[in-house]
Amino acid sequence: MRLAVDNDGLDFNGTPFAEKIAREQDALRQKARHGDNVVQLKPMGAAPFVWRPPSEIAPRPWLIGIRALLGFATAIVAPGGLGKTTYAMGLALSVATGRALMAERVWQAGPVWIWNLEDGRDELERRVTAAILHFDLDPAAMPHPIFLNSGRDRPLCMAEAVVERGDDGATVTHLVHPDEAPLIAEAKANAVRMIVVDPFVSSHTLNENSNPDMAAAMAAWARVAEQAGCAVVLVHHTRKGALGGNIEDARGGSAIANAARVGLTLSRMDDAAGERFDVPERDRWRYVRVDDAKANLAPRADKATWFRLASVELGNSTERYPNGDSVQVAEPWTPPDVFDDITKDQANAALDRIDQGPSEGTLYTLDRRGKGGGDRWAGTVLTDMFDINEAQAKHVLAVWQRNGLLVVVEYRDREEGKNRKGVRVDATKRPG
Repeated sequence: MRLAVDNDGLDFNGTPFAEKIAREQDALRQKARHGDNVVQLKPMGAAPFVWRPPSEIAPRPWLIGIRALLGFATAIVAPGGLGKTTYAMGLALSVATGRALMAERVWQAGPVWIWNLEDGRDELERRVTAAILHFDLDPAAMPHPIFLNSGRDRPLCMAEAVVERGDDGATVTHLVHPDEAPLIAEAKANAVRMIVVDPFVSSHTLNENSNPDMAAAMAAWARVAEQAGCAVVLVHHTRKGALGGNIEDARGGSAIANAARVGLTLSRMDDAAGERFDVPERDRWRYVRVDDAKANLAPRADKATWFRLASVELGNSTERYPNGDSVQVAEPWTPPDVFDDITKDQANAALDRIDQGPSEGTLYTLDRRGKGGGDRWAGTVLTDMFDINEAQAKHVLAVWQRNGLLVVVEYRDREEGKNRKGVRVDATKRPG
């Protein structure tokens, strides 16, 4: 089989460069005969850099927060059932309304286009309607339209391989993009600012485990973003068994994560976070963490953001279905900070007790494990003085140690007559 690639240069078979170019040119001619959209290359030439004042350079055209950027693709990667569809819809609705519904600043509002390639039109309408009700929006006064397309009504194919047999009996594989040009034209005609594609895997027919194939599929969406002047958000699954939180767990070839300029991962609240934030175990499935797993064009956020899956009753009960529908909506959630309830005076009082130690000649320890990790653990001071649990006390101690307020020292334990490690307070770092 002879592989003819498009002009993205996707050929990892060790083909000599001259032969590769010849094959690419042949592929372009073939695609032109088949009516496929062809990317025209500019003449080759070295472009000199010309200095201009930084004030004359346009800033990057962010659309919402640092989540989506005009002209580029964002990948949202998460296991099934975590709410990535709901979260992506929340971002889209934010752009359509110009409101920070997901606690992300909307830099540019405008029409949004949601392509859900799994669910039917009715389900999409339920989700959008639930979000409108939850955020108390006026559907008759939406500043920008929301376009909804279901893959059940009309499939979307941005890249596929077409195999043909020539007169000499040899087969040639053409990489074609049947929906790229019409999608760009429709997006431009409606001034679309964001396109949500859910899931990405259903927008092509290529081999998901092939890096060249996935690079080609991602390149097609990159061209859509660039030529339509919009942001593209691609919702993608993790591989089987992955827990989320790592973009390297994205299903299929690594080219998916590599090609996205912004990568977000979603992960369910774990037990450690649940204890720290005092969220009951039965409710933790509702809380989802969003991490900047990849931020090529912006600094990563200092800390993760969260959203909560709320249930919205549509009020569409019938005689057959008396309960009607309950639909999930993503809403922003800010974890409680234990320091918000601790005053400077209270903090200094706790530090006094920690510095004194549990008994004369003995210091508290930061280590919860091992001998001395019970009564000698400094966290017992905090749980005794404040209405916090052990996980929250551990967090307070970790912050104080990171800030240099608590210092681990070696000392002579008078009770046991041996050297131990304990914690002292650096008075110069005290609050106030």
